[in-house]
Amino acid sequence: MKNNLFLLLIILVSTQVNAQNIMNENIDVKVCFTANHTWVSDLGFYLLAPGGDTIAPGNHGVVQLLPSVSNWGPNAEFSGWTGTPFSVLGCSEDDENTTCQNGNDLVDLCFTSTLTASDPSQTLCVCDTQTPLTGDYASVEAWDSIFGYPLIAPWGIAIADCEQMDYGELIAFSIEFTLPNGGVIQYEMTGGTSSSSFPIYDQHCSLDSATRIYMMPDSLVDLHVDLSTQSPIPENTTQAFATLDLFNETDVIIPFYTIDSVEMISYEIIGNSCETNYLIHQGEGVNNQSFNVNYDMPSELLDIIDFQLSINWTNTNSGANMILDVNHLIGNLSAITNNNIKSSEVKVYPNPITTEAFVEVLHHGNYKLFAPNGSLIQSGALEQGKNILNINHLPSGQYLLHIFTEGQFFQRQLIVK
Repeated sequence: MKNNLFLLLIILVSTQVNAQNIMNENIDVKVCFTANHTWVSDLGFYLLAPGGDTIAPGNHGVVQLLPSVSNWGPNAEFSGWTGTPFSVLGCSEDDENTTCQNGNDLVDLCFTSTLTASDPSQTLCVCDTQTPLTGDYASVEAWDSIFGYPLIAPWGIAIADCEQMDYGELIAFSIEFTLPNGGVIQYEMTGGTSSSSFPIYDQHCSLDSATRIYMMPDSLVDLHVDLSTQSPIPENTTQAFATLDLFNETDVIIPFYTIDSVEMISYEIIGNSCETNYLIHQGEGVNNQSFNVNYDMPSELLDIIDFQLSINWTNTNSGANMILDVNHLIGNLSAITNNNIKSSEVKVYPNPITTEAFVEVLHHGNYKLFAPNGSLIQSGALEQGKNILNINHLPSGQYLLHIFTEGQFFQRQLIVK
């Protein structure tokens, strides 16, 4: 049994997004609108990156999804044209700077980066399209104008109404980022009532005065973040599930701020329950918060166990909601389920650490420290009481600490900063 214990490996101890939490060419974007309006040709659609409310269309931080057809070109009456040639729409030249589609609306009108931007065969020609406008189209402008912005941050949309004598309201919209690993980050506002729909301002063609909505915690917007990276789940895998409900802005997560990772720090199996400790990393200048979750363990464990965790954050004042789904795969748990593991017998702190770690044990024993690749890098004896492990020579990363005392086995993950 003891020989088998040395083979314990954490297959996946952290669901990291790191580089993936920044918008880049490997991330797909989709922006959808549903609105009532008397002249859909008057509307211009824009995606606003965090801080984009001060940026004019045509500059980095704003994507021109579809400027107003009725105010397009050098002869337009108002100031909505940004220099994009009308030919990108594949429309008749007679449609430029004209109104059309009286009395019609738009339902799930979407612009997606999976289609080639500025391609006349894939962009929307409003005047020649059946209404209500719906479906997926390419954007007029390339999406690289939003590269480098964090994905979990206040994103926004804008609708410019470039003509007068008409009216309308924005009913619903969504912004969806699809990560290369299949994870999804989605902002969604669904409305239909006076409290959750937004008027589209008449004759406000400039982005400064257009209808602009940012998805902040005090708005009626849902944010769903799926950071799961394990697909498909390996064979001989047992699944365990847990949820964590958080309320109000001050609990653990700073809402709508960059989330770098949700990290499993340690776990212990006690009977049919597995007590885990997690750490949420939320960017520079934010205190990383930890929390505990108990999983109900299946009666029979296979070779690998997949911990599925759903974190539900709710702002009880505004109704805004944030959901994070993460999973962690750990191998060979069945090798330690028969050990009488008690959380009070071992203490390892601080975690994360920088120069030295303190290990407190009730009985003397020994330890082994493994590198992220599974190789043994340090070992030694442990005395009863407090012990000091010097780790200032180790590079930053995640390490695995095995502790053996009086026939007991304990496992901890150490984060070296």
